[in-house]
Amino acid sequence: MVKNILSYGWGERPSVCPRCGNHSNYMVGTYQAWASKTGDAFEWAFYYLMTEKMGIPLIKSRAASETNDFEVRGKIGIEAKGSATYIKNPDGSVYSLGRAGMLRSDTKKKAFSNAKEFKRKKLGLYFYIVTNAMPDELIGYKDRDIDGIFDVTKKNQLEKLVTELNSKRTRNSPLFP
Repeated sequence: MVKNILSYGWGERPSVCPRCGNHSNYMVGTYQAWASKTGDAFEWAFYYLMTEKMGIPLIKSRAASETNDFEVRGKIGIEAKGSATYIKNPDGSVYSLGRAGMLRSDTKKKAFSNAKEFKRKKLGLYFYIVTNAMPDELIGYKDRDIDGIFDVTKKNQLEKLVTELNSKRTRNSPLFP
């Protein structure tokens, strides 16, 4: 008998589903429950940081089918790929959520795929990826689809992103007032 049936996978995780005894289904279910919530929290923290503290006028993309989370005056797409690495439980204990942000291969693939689709649909526009956890091989990464990937928890990378976004206004298309 499982002593404590937890909701959404917070706290100490049983090794199997408390109802059916299946390991793999339970793990997928708990991951799906917390992943979107911590991703949403990262998105809105980034939105607040950029709009309120950095003066960058982000607009949340309108449809869930968009290839980017934010736009800057229709000229720049920004994909936010971040999540928590741990959750602090009400009792003060810490629950590790594993690999965050771009450290997950499926997250990286989705971000790169979104970049390609964005550039295919919106020729000549800019596309950036922001994260809170990035593997070393992606630091400074650029290609024909991705204009930059930045770990916005690192001050120097956040400042570089803001500088790049601000520099776009000097290229015959003012982005900011």
